[in-house]
Amino acid sequence: MSHLAPIQTGEKSAGEILAVDRAVADQYFAEGDQAVAMAEFMMG
Repeated sequence: MSHLAPIQTGEKSAGEILAVDRAVADQYFAEGDQAVAMAEFMMG
């Protein structure tokens, strides 16, 4: 989250826009969702 603040305040440019295959993006976000679910499960 800390990388967004300088962009939002204009201190830093957003940079290059990346393009990835839809299947790769889906896998990436699914892994993130799984990591969050596991962390929540471990917290009880």
